[in-house]
Amino acid sequence: MSVKIRLRRMGSRGKPFYRIVVADSRTARNGRFIELLGHYDPCTDPVTVKIDEERALLWLGRGAQTTDTAAALLKKESIMEKFLATKGVKDAKKAPAPKAESEATKAPARKRRTKAAAEETEATEAEPQTAAEAEVAPEAQPDKEQG
Repeated sequence: MSVKIRLRRMGSRGKPFYRIVVADSRTARNGRFIELLGHYDPCTDPVTVKIDEERALLWLGRGAQTTDTAAALLKKESIMEKFLATKGVKDAKKAPAPKAESEATKAPARKRRTKAAAEETEATEAEPQTAAEAEVAPEAQPDKEQG
């Protein structure tokens, strides 16, 4: 079972607030959840964020994945830094983001594609030159036969 820490939307239309919950990734956004960790209210003047740090660290330690928004809230409350420190990352602030790693792995693939594309364009440019030379050569031969 894949478990996620994510937001559950509550409130009325135009006045949302969110509960931070641990839920199975297959359930609906506002569906059944395993545990309530806290709440987030973006409508208050100073934005209200309250998270049970102890329970959040427990679920992160068990392997729960966070959504982007939930991860940002955990980072804002410095819970993510504490988790990374206990996990063994030397500097939590310098820990590589998952998206940055995926971009780094994509960069060599792009270079390979551009190199292959460059070779193809060179090959296609070379073919018309040989075809033009082939057309010129038969014309030159009949001139020699007539003379």
